[in-house]
Amino acid sequence: MRTLILLFVLANNNWIVLIGLVAAILGIIDFFTNHKIFRYIKNLLLPNIQDVIPAKYLKMKHKFRNEVFAIELLTEDVILEKNQKGLNSIIINRNNVKQALINNAGKKQINNEHVQKNIERLKEIELELQNFLLNVYDEKNNKFILSLNKMPLRWASGGVLSIVNYKRKKWIPMFFRDIQPYGWNISLGSTERSFFGNKPDFDKYENELNSPLNYIEREFLEETLVLTGVPEESRNCKARYFKSLTNSLDDKTLLDTQNYNDHINLRDKYDNFNIVFDRDKYIAPNLLNSNMEVQVKKNNKEWTTSNIFICFNLLELGIEVVKVIEYDLEDNDYILDGEVLEKDGIKELVRMPIALISLDYLNKEFSISNTESYTVGVAPSIKAINSIKKEDVILFDWDIKQRYRIIEGKKVGIGTELERYIDWKDKFQDYFSIDTSGEILTSNLPSIFTPATIKIFKQYNAFKK
Repeated sequence: MRTLILLFVLANNNWIVLIGLVAAILGIIDFFTNHKIFRYIKNLLLPNIQDVIPAKYLKMKHKFRNEVFAIELLTEDVILEKNQKGLNSIIINRNNVKQALINNAGKKQINNEHVQKNIERLKEIELELQNFLLNVYDEKNNKFILSLNKMPLRWASGGVLSIVNYKRKKWIPMFFRDIQPYGWNISLGSTERSFFGNKPDFDKYENELNSPLNYIEREFLEETLVLTGVPEESRNCKARYFKSLTNSLDDKTLLDTQNYNDHINLRDKYDNFNIVFDRDKYIAPNLLNSNMEVQVKKNNKEWTTSNIFICFNLLELGIEVVKVIEYDLEDNDYILDGEVLEKDGIKELVRMPIALISLDYLNKEFSISNTESYTVGVAPSIKAINSIKKEDVILFDWDIKQRYRIIEGKKVGIGTELERYIDWKDKFQDYFSIDTSGEILTSNLPSIFTPATIKIFKQYNAFKK
């Protein structure tokens, strides 16, 4: 290109034309480098942009086509310390991170690489870690070092365990996870990059990695939607908004965050009901204390987050940071899954089944002293000894019915919905069976749970006692 310009100038000796030509070339380059087609082609051609990527790629100024979240793979040892007052400090060192994950396929890949051959040994270390966090202070055993010399560990993910007062009983709301690890799951999510137009907000992403409450609150507000009644098509459905879990967001910001989002738009377009937040129907959670804190270190700086619980799921190479809250629901309140899945630019509803599971049942099945019973394989679930009885569960079945309607061709699914729901039906139809009147039965709901859910529940119970 430079040679052509030089020849043109020599032939014409016209600087005005040269300036015009350069300006035109720069304009063309600027147009194409900012055009979505160019970004898509550049994304295709970038080296090693798979599911496990070099961490430095997260500094690139565009979103990868298969990017769902952005999780670092820690390489520095994790240190657990307990002081005489029983406070557990978990120290996370974010230095020397080389790789990152951007989707569940990446999680599966590193699990297959590092977990498959070491399942039994990792179970033993998991148990040691959990016991360290559950046990009282011991002068001779007040420090635990988790070596990451032979395996990485994911950072960061976590969420909220909610204690709900509803119809004169205490419950925990759970989402049924239909990808590994399968089972009833508290509200959990991961750090992710946010974008304004085409530019990522790196400061916001770093804040999430350093201070877990930032993504914990975001994930909870996105996933948990409380309506004041059962959804009805062609109707306005009132919703209750949550007050801030961190006391850092004012009411207007909270209302805007929960009201103007992709999930509300998708419900309106594909479920034919409009969700309207009632300013007077808010939920103000009570933030519960704990005996744990996490300290995140990077480049000689340190951030401490207190009053959380933290568990290690080495069979998934994961760490979960969880806040426990308590709030009341009214008798007619109804919970919907607010999560949105985006794939190849298409946004779709996840429609996870949701239930309230009683504390009575969970306390009986998962006492602090009991050792977890895992299912077989990588990323296993934890099995309860006894099934869930009808009196121990309240099932919110709107989205289960929508899954069946999409499978049966009575309703149009978005993106991968049909494919996902057929897979769910193949695996779990016997547990979420439907009767002749179209109602979902609760007599044989699955009694498997994600490991994070049970570990956090046990930690909360141990601290409460």
